[in-house]
Amino acid sequence: DVVSYTNLIWAWARCQGTDPMGPVERIFEEMKQRSSNISQTDVTCEPNSFTLNAVLYGLSRSSLPHSIYHADAIFRQAQEKDEKLGENEVPLLETNSYNTLMSAYANRKMPDSTENLFHELVAGYNAGNEALRPNISIYVTRLQAWAKAGNPEMTSLVLHEMVAAHESGLLERKPDTREFTAVLQAWLRSNRS
Repeated sequence: DVVSYTNLIWAWARCQGTDPMGPVERIFEEMKQRSSNISQTDVTCEPNSFTLNAVLYGLSRSSLPHSIYHADAIFRQAQEKDEKLGENEVPLLETNSYNTLMSAYANRKMPDSTENLFHELVAGYNAGNEALRPNISIYVTRLQAWAKAGNPEMTSLVLHEMVAAHESGLLERKPDTREFTAVLQAWLRSNRS
């Protein structure tokens, strides 16, 4: 069932001794095949948002350079599926899905990709998808992406947006010392005086 498959994917995703990409993708593909087999559809194996997050996390932890592109492709497939959902169907993508992929891009020092995903999330939320409500984690991931890349201007911009989002009631808490320190880290990494 979906819970067993998802737990197995999480176990491989968190495995310390083996690169998770191969096992995670194999299990996910088996799961998708079982749920799409027309002659014996097993709806209990249909991947859900928890499964998707496990897959994205496993691929984001992989040391293989192309793993991020596999994660992005799976994410985009989920986006396409979500766009075709009926009124009472549950979307695959939610804020944590975006945050997982954004973190993967941030850890690979690809802040532009992190930023693009953030704007896609906000556009989806503004279009009425409550599952895509931005939270503090999304903003922190975005902030860290720019700080790691050594871009103090963008880091400062994100920090100001966080303050404004908190003041508007969108975010549950205001930025704290860690977030303000990110701007200093960005300046240090920028190699500018």
